[in-house]
Amino acid sequence: MPDPQVHAITQPYWIEPARSEDREAVNALMWASKAHWGYPPQAMAHWREDLTLSPRDMETHAVYLLRAPEGQGVKGLHGAYAYRPTMAGQVELEYLFVAPDAMGRGVGRALLEDFLAGVRQAAYHSIRVLSDPYSEAFYAHFGFRRLAGENGKQPAAAPGLPDDRYLPILEKRMNPIPGAVTGERVELCPMDPSDLRHAYAWMVHSNLSPTWTGPPAYADRAKPSWEAFLERYGAMAEPHPVTGRGYRIEHEHQAVG
Repeated sequence: MPDPQVHAITQPYWIEPARSEDREAVNALMWASKAHWGYPPQAMAHWREDLTLSPRDMETHAVYLLRAPEGQGVKGLHGAYAYRPTMAGQVELEYLFVAPDAMGRGVGRALLEDFLAGVRQAAYHSIRVLSDPYSEAFYAHFGFRRLAGENGKQPAAAPGLPDDRYLPILEKRMNPIPGAVTGERVELCPMDPSDLRHAYAWMVHSNLSPTWTGPPAYADRAKPSWEAFLERYGAMAEPHPVTGRGYRIEHEHQAVG
């Protein structure tokens, strides 16, 4: 997502890209925001690394701050969010925190709406969030939904918390994929060149590979090399007026074929 210019959301708040010198202030805000929910000290200590943006993180993540500019009556850093692309067309919102004394003032809404606006501009197709359990209702208000079944939760036990604790895995569909065919349970998405590696792995290295190529069932049909695969199937990733094109099959927004 391209970095926008510093812009006003709702006075007296401003959202702007973080600078390297903001890192410690952002880390302090994340820590205070997490502690606000009353987690036990041993759990907070367990999460210390997860609640710390490293200098490297400041380079690999897009980090934005919501602060009140001087002269507006309310000062200081009130919230922050950070995201990173995780796969073609998908972005992960890794952090969104509001300072405890700024909660209830619309800061979280301003941050998330700013993020969603940028996602639309950058034409990402979906967003994924590994949410704190306390935040799931907040995201649901903006159209995020938990993935179905076991795909919708990640075990997250910590000292002082129940062993069966988990984090909800949420997703929101954004810009439709051009040429996609959406059904009730699956979506057919036009392939791009990055999908060819997955298709090759499914063909020659999956548990189903012996059912269509290679010994013992097909001793006369050797598994193709990567080069041979590209020669025969590489055109699947490009539209053709006669032969058409290949599609990636997605279930719950996960590629399955």
